[in-house]
Amino acid sequence: MEDKQLNKSPKTKIILTTATIALVVGIIFGSLAGAITGVLSTDYLLPWFEQTFNLSLPGISQNGVPSRIQVVEESATVDVVQEASPAVVSIVITKELSTYYSSAPSFPFDFFGFDWPFFQPEEDEDAPTVKQEVGGGTGFIISDDGLILTNKHVVADEDAEYTVVLNDGTQYEAEVVGQDPFLDLAVVKIEASDLPILELGDSDNIQIGQTVIAIGNALSEYRNTVTKGVISGINRRIVAGDRSGGSEV
Repeated sequence: MEDKQLNKSPKTKIILTTATIALVVGIIFGSLAGAITGVLSTDYLLPWFEQTFNLSLPGISQNGVPSRIQVVEESATVDVVQEASPAVVSIVITKELSTYYSSAPSFPFDFFGFDWPFFQPEEDEDAPTVKQEVGGGTGFIISDDGLILTNKHVVADEDAEYTVVLNDGTQYEAEVVGQDPFLDLAVVKIEASDLPILELGDSDNIQIGQTVIAIGNALSEYRNTVTKGVISGINRRIVAGDRSGGSEV
């Protein structure tokens, strides 16, 4: 038994040695093949592809060193925002609100927005009034003498007062000069001159998938806020509104 085990030992060593040598040789040749392929693809294949198919591969220079990629889309967005922001305005809505007094207990379910009229407190006509900001919106200047395009629902309250705040913080009293309830558009006027303007585009040229940038008075608190998206659909009718009614756009 001992003789057999001694006879097998050299064979086992030979097999292990052969496997080790094969593994090392495989690693060496694999590394060489990868290096040669990389050199050939960089020095010959990439230039051949670019010349044959008139392609410009981003991020790869002629010597194979990754080049610095310029993000064109981000640069375009920044340029548009810088150019358009001076002509974008915020519209502040204020009203004279009186203090309400009532001897009747308040209706507990008003929290849920039922607005039951027979449970509403009575208004004291002799109570003092205070001018308060009740809402806001966005518009943009379309003429250098103070015409501003906005949405009709922003300036729909005839009892409210409207103040236009320019991008630099300058404030002007605004007058509503026209409304289109079907398109939800309105025009207001301020007494100013030499204002920056935005040119109107052609809506017939809009295509689904195009990038669109929005600048506005978000939530009536964050003026000239910027966001970006895509055109997801065209020629659609949308009904939007609240409990007081809806409007179709």
